[in-house]
Amino acid sequence: MTVTPAGTGGTPVTYTVTAVESPDPLNPLSCTVASAAPASCAVTGLTNGTPYTFTVHADNAAGTSAESAPGASPTTPYGVPTAPTALVATDGDGTTSIAFVAGSANGSAILNYQYSTDSGMTWTTRSPTATTSPIVITGLLNGSTYQVKLRAVNAAGAGTESGSVAATPYGVPAAPTALVATDGSGQTSIAFIPGSDNGSPITDYEYSLDGGPWASAGVTSSPVVVTGLINGTPYSVKVRAVNLAGSGAESLAVAANPA
Repeated sequence: MTVTPAGTGGTPVTYTVTAVESPDPLNPLSCTVASAAPASCAVTGLTNGTPYTFTVHADNAAGTSAESAPGASPTTPYGVPTAPTALVATDGDGTTSIAFVAGSANGSAILNYQYSTDSGMTWTTRSPTATTSPIVITGLLNGSTYQVKLRAVNAAGAGTESGSVAATPYGVPAAPTALVATDGSGQTSIAFIPGSDNGSPITDYEYSLDGGPWASAGVTSSPVVVTGLINGTPYSVKVRAVNLAGSGAESLAVAANPA
């Protein structure tokens, strides 16, 4: 609050600035400055987001002046936002979506958010600008675990950072390779080299005969044994892995001929 005196009366003057909206009139929110020229003082204890108007009175050896009229334009104090809470990560292919509960804007509207994938060491500004949950973070490495934090930004700057939440993006598995068929009576056993699980453990393998529908093999490692085949009939067999993201890329076909 800047004080511009109308006159000093010839003796040193002390000016007191008081918030009209002080919740306790007997202990008003105020500050005091002694000066014969325009001066300023800081009124503390205000509530961020609450508008205040101020009056000023002067004191000198002769006594106390009348209170000035309140300022024409209210002043609304504000601070940086408080931390987002309740972070929940929903992982995807090279991405994670962080849902959260916004903290207090602390007197100034939230303008944007920033996120960190290394537990607060470095920060990235959300782009495009948005102020709602969730925040989708892209360009991540499948299978790598990231410690994600968020913080809001308002006119006062970047706010308090949240606690961290772990995110581990993942995608569908890569194709099995090097298929080898070992035929038997009414069946074939397909050995293979697994492809990358792409960040999520393999939960099953599937096989397809002659480009037909896919069936579960009920195994999570090599080999896949296909039964119920007709001896002397050639088959073209493909294999693919399954994880939490779904069915992965299919392998090249291998020929099988049970006998």
